[in-house]
Amino acid sequence: MDESQAHIFEFGNFNVDAAKRLLLKGDGETVPLMPKAFDTLLYLVEHNGKVIEKDELMSAIWKDTIVEENNLTQNISILRRVLGERHGENRFIATIPGHGYKFVAEVRKIDAAEKSEPSAAAGGSNQVSSSKFQVPSLTASETSDSEFQISKERNEDQKTKTKKPHNKPFLAHRFSCFQRSCS
Repeated sequence: MDESQAHIFEFGNFNVDAAKRLLLKGDGETVPLMPKAFDTLLYLVEHNGKVIEKDELMSAIWKDTIVEENNLTQNISILRRVLGERHGENRFIATIPGHGYKFVAEVRKIDAAEKSEPSAAAGGSNQVSSSKFQVPSLTASETSDSEFQISKERNEDQKTKTKKPHNKPFLAHRFSCFQRSCS
């Protein structure tokens, strides 16, 4: 486990637990994220305040895999939505045109062991099992199903924008007239 994996990163009302691969809201509620979206967030948080070039970010997230920039753009969009950013707000992730992205929120790095120790006031008796906060892993079929559903919804949106009404009875009549004249 490398150094970053032993830390929890706090920013805004969120915590990123690198070792457990969890994004938590301030109240302890787990925010589910796809693995690559989590990897993207973790990389940005670990390098907060620094402009990360798109190529650097893509090669860090998709090691030994060639992907299109659209994959990165989708992850950034998902992260902004999950973090509650509105269009153009940039409370957490700023787009640096022509370069890449920058995590702009103030990040506090805490040692994971320090965070998991029960407080002296509680005497350790009110410890909560960390298994309660584990995010269930999505299977490959669930991942592809959700990606398929998003793609399907986008295609439906496109169809409604470009769909032109057509008159089937008219086309059938034209076809039958064509057949009669050809015989």
